[in-house]
Amino acid sequence: MSRSFTNPLCCLFLVLSLASLDATAEIRQLPEMDRLLSLSDVIVQCELIKVERIDDRTVEVVNDRANPAQSRTLPVRAYHAEALVYDVVKGSPQLPFHFDILVPTDREDGWLRPSKPYGLFFLERSVNGELTTFPEMPSFVSMPRGFTAVGKTPMDRLVSTFQQLLTLPGDRNANGSALEYLMFSQGKESNAVLRAALDTVRNFELQSDIANALLFQGDAFALKFVKQVFLSEPRLSLNGLQLLAMGNNLGRIRDPIAIRDLTDLLSAPASPVRSGAARALGQTASPQAVQPLAKALDDPDAEVRYWGVVGLAEITGQGEWRPTDSAFKSDEHKYIEHWRTWLSPAGAKQR
Repeated sequence: MSRSFTNPLCCLFLVLSLASLDATAEIRQLPEMDRLLSLSDVIVQCELIKVERIDDRTVEVVNDRANPAQSRTLPVRAYHAEALVYDVVKGSPQLPFHFDILVPTDREDGWLRPSKPYGLFFLERSVNGELTTFPEMPSFVSMPRGFTAVGKTPMDRLVSTFQQLLTLPGDRNANGSALEYLMFSQGKESNAVLRAALDTVRNFELQSDIANALLFQGDAFALKFVKQVFLSEPRLSLNGLQLLAMGNNLGRIRDPIAIRDLTDLLSAPASPVRSGAARALGQTASPQAVQPLAKALDDPDAEVRYWGVVGLAEITGQGEWRPTDSAFKSDEHKYIEHWRTWLSPAGAKQR
């Protein structure tokens, strides 16, 4: 089966398939931490001491809170929960603490079955004043007991909670849950936590996942780890999902300050890494990336050569020489020869 060079869904799927996650699991909803923080009236760590099934119902979900007219209906299973609160991230929960849990009918609710599940709940206040989970977004994060949020603002307190989970030794489930929330956040606080964790954690698989999360955010800070893995001795190895995710996420880098590191990664032994580096070089839109991209034209991997051609076309403004992946596959020689001629001394004289 041939690979598509420009499938935008590939990056998203691979980044959701980090090594810490079960690749056989159901497709998961994205954990929108920033949106959850903004919309939640109450965020607490609590233990469910009593859960009762209420009914099946249909709820209205507003896709855009700024435009309530854009809504949809969602069938859910409704539960009523009584809980003991151990820590407050946002809001002022009233005691005794009760809320409703709304689980979409196409989602698993097995996490409710263990005795006294414990974790972080994101809750909104309904029109009748009752607290409920968000049926359209993951609203529960399972976590061990014993963590206390730190900080003056809800964002600081939430990020500090995920920071403790991310760096918790020996608990890859907790690490993975925290990483999912932090990586999809656009806040500088989340990015700072990921950067600090990349330098401090000692588990190589977790470091690789954190580097992938930073690359997904377009942060060149992770390149020092990528170079250590692929260009230093002794060579470290990633599993297949991590490697493919890293190659795809490298392509999200756009900062010209990364050109030197990306150029070095064109010599990496793994073709997905070289491909991601070539793609990122083109996206820097910097003339300083032209010579590194010229090197990509001679790569043994067709995908690396493709991104070399695309990057040169975009940086030089020669849109007519930017092929689609199918056009490149059908007549690669034409595009490669054009750019070799353009880059030659004779071509430079004609420019």
